Amino acid sequence: MLSVRNLRAGYGSVEVLHGVSLHVDSGEIVTIVGANGAGKSTLLGTLAGLVPARAGAAHFSGAEITSLPAETVASRGCVLVPEGRQLFADLTVAENLLLGGYLRARRGLLRRGSRREAQDGTRHGTRRGARRDLEQDMRKVCGLFPILARRKTQAAGTLSGGEQQMLALGRALMARPALLMLDEPSIGLAPLVVQEIFEVILRLRQEGTTILLVEQNARAALSISDRGYVMETGRIMLEGNARELSANNDVRRSYLGREYRRIDE
Repeated sequence: MLSVRNLRAGYGSVEVLHGVSLHVDSGEIVTIVGANGAGKSTLLGTLAGLVPARAGAAHFSGAEITSLPAETVASRGCVLVPEGRQLFADLTVAENLLLGGYLRARRGLLRRGSRREAQDGTRHGTRRGARRDLEQDMRKVCGLFPILARRKTQAAGTLSGGEQQMLALGRALMARPALLMLDEPSIGLAPLVVQEIFEVILRLRQEGTTILLVEQNARAALSISDRGYVMETGRIMLEGNARELSANNDVRRSYLGREYRRIDE
């Protein structure tokens, strides 16, 4: 589904990614672990079209996406949930969710009628159909995160950290992604909320969504993943299936905590 070859990217004169190569197969959960500054977020941002690639290539579902703008990448089904959630704080929960489905709904309008008709809103039946689709997806998201149903009219900025993360994830799901890229979904959250988020990730995989997960909580991430990569200073240093990485002593010492022996026992 996703193939990345020798990808280079950075900011200004600073190169952050130094020839990154990886792949994600359909139906997998793949985790990228690494310390702060390893380039994980830059990698996801480059794949999402937010950071320009300097060299290399990324292909999604057989088509190159390396130089595409972010909205085009998202409309093709490769969707990023960024670190820090980046919600529209003054808009309600419902409005944030609706914005997540905007590109898909607009694409449906343009596919069914002319661009002018879609913009003018003259095809009322088409608009009603698009609205029904969005409402159906919103009900599905609220089924995954029932708290969002109870907070629909509440401003996103007033939610707790865990609720905001659920909303950010729900907003991405409104786009019906084939590949969902998650950047540090557990950061700053209580353990019970982290457990709930990871349970939803597993459920999404079971329903057919492919997941690329960047996560500092390597223990939790590898426990639900099929495969993983270890990044250091903008390079992939190690790859393997999740069990192999969890058993690797260097990975355990660096990313699973100093007390890994006691915890395992």
